[in-house]
Amino acid sequence: GGKHLASVQQANIDLKKYDLQMEQAMDFILSEVEKAYLKVYEAQEKVESIAALVEQADEALRMVKIMYENGGATQVEVLNAESGALGARSSYLSSVFEFNTAILQLKQAINKL
Repeated sequence: GGKHLASVQQANIDLKKYDLQMEQAMDFILSEVEKAYLKVYEAQEKVESIAALVEQADEALRMVKIMYENGGATQVEVLNAESGALGARSSYLSSVFEFNTAILQLKQAINKL
């Protein structure tokens, strides 16, 4: 009688501890998923923003080249525009890399569920 009751009570205590640990683990994992999702969202916004800068830099380069061909710009201005376009493209590639990394982190967090 008494031993059986004590073991049942201990089993109930152990079960409650286990349930609490599972709940805490799930909360932690869900928090990781949420953080990873926010990183993906922010990285996507950055890619879109920098893509617009690439378009602007390419257009500026195109215009400077036309001006140069017509004598309205110097070779230095063309080189500066080319440098700006290359810098924008480099930033774009970095932002795409960050986005892909964020996607992988989100997938890893989801796989823990």
